[in-house]
Amino acid sequence: MLDSITLVLASATIYHTLQYLVAPLFYTHLTNTYRKLPAGEKMTWNFRFASILNSITVGLLALHCVFRPEVWDAPMRVIYWPVKLCISICWGYFVADMGWMIAYPVECGSSLAYHGHHMLSMLGFIVVMKYEALGLFVIFRLLSEISTPFVHLRSFYKDCNFANSKLYFGLSSAFTVVFMVVRVLPQPWYYGKVWENIGSDNWNRINPLGHIAWLGVGAYLDALNLYWFAHVLAGFAKILKRSSFSMHTKGA
Repeated sequence: MLDSITLVLASATIYHTLQYLVAPLFYTHLTNTYRKLPAGEKMTWNFRFASILNSITVGLLALHCVFRPEVWDAPMRVIYWPVKLCISICWGYFVADMGWMIAYPVECGSSLAYHGHHMLSMLGFIVVMKYEALGLFVIFRLLSEISTPFVHLRSFYKDCNFANSKLYFGLSSAFTVVFMVVRVLPQPWYYGKVWENIGSDNWNRINPLGHIAWLGVGAYLDALNLYWFAHVLAGFAKILKRSSFSMHTKGA
């Protein structure tokens, strides 16, 4: 657990460095749009930069882990070390992001839902690391990070006045599909797998409060994902309608 805490702190430090030092340099050389933004909007772009890098790193690690037999052979244990690494990196990002949301709530787009998401996710990480348990289940949770880059890239294009471009439509389509695949569709399988493991020796290693914690966290995150998905679908329907109207106008 101590090694994991060290990794979490190192991860949080790296994300702070990315947000405050690397992101401004990267954007300044990438586009003139960034240079013209007000200070608050520049900070929003910097937050997105750190979030994209975290989601790519954690998402790829989780994708690697989910294809490893060690993870499937012992779904209630954390045996494969990249699982711990994946958790620690994401945990560190959540620590950094919580600090940013408290210090810069407007620029971060902070909300009670995001605070609840991060706080309960970190509670789940504590249970996983304390008992070295639930490896497969936490990896499937972390696969959800794969959807994050699409929404941030879409926001960048919107800020750069490309909201009517084909690429923006493509990113919106990809975000909707990937969100559904990694955050919504796995839910029935996930709870089926939970049911399979109830009463096993590895299940009994975790005390009842631990089970209440991780199952409660999971239920909250799934409800939140369903709520977000409803908004994603509504937003995509508007984009689809606008795109169809634009094509019809050009055809006329």
